[in-house]
Amino acid sequence: FVSVKLFIEIGPSGVILPGYQFRTFKMWTYSRKLGQTIYDFFFFVFVLYMLGAFVYDWRNSFKRTGRKLAFFFDDGGVWQLLEFANITILLTVFGLRWAWWDISKRTNKSTFPITVYPPDLDHLKDLYMSQIYANSLNIVLSFLKILKYCQLNDKLNIL
Repeated sequence: FVSVKLFIEIGPSGVILPGYQFRTFKMWTYSRKLGQTIYDFFFFVFVLYMLGAFVYDWRNSFKRTGRKLAFFFDDGGVWQLLEFANITILLTVFGLRWAWWDISKRTNKSTFPITVYPPDLDHLKDLYMSQIYANSLNIVLSFLKILKYCQLNDKLNIL
């Protein structure tokens, strides 16, 4: 689906500013998105594994130092905070994804009028676009982790 919104903003000085917004989004269906759903569940299991490894390392740091926040603020703590943010955003994306699946399954697209954009799809569009924006943050954080790995590896030191 495509959402096209045209709007006009009138500023305090009386200037008229036209604007537009184009958003393309998808609706989950059994016939088209089943393979993607299977991939998403495997990726979710991997994220749960990452979360478990993170909590395990945090617990070992607490046992070693006796301080709960030493894991985040001592040696390499910035990278632990980035990892925590990355895992948190990934879990948030999966929450948005599940809400998107649920609303997509409950929405009957055969009853939509052809001539008008149905306002019922706005919530579906917002959930889908929120996933896209959150995943772009994950890409940046993951790229920073890759750069950190390359810095720590003598053969791949590019920083």
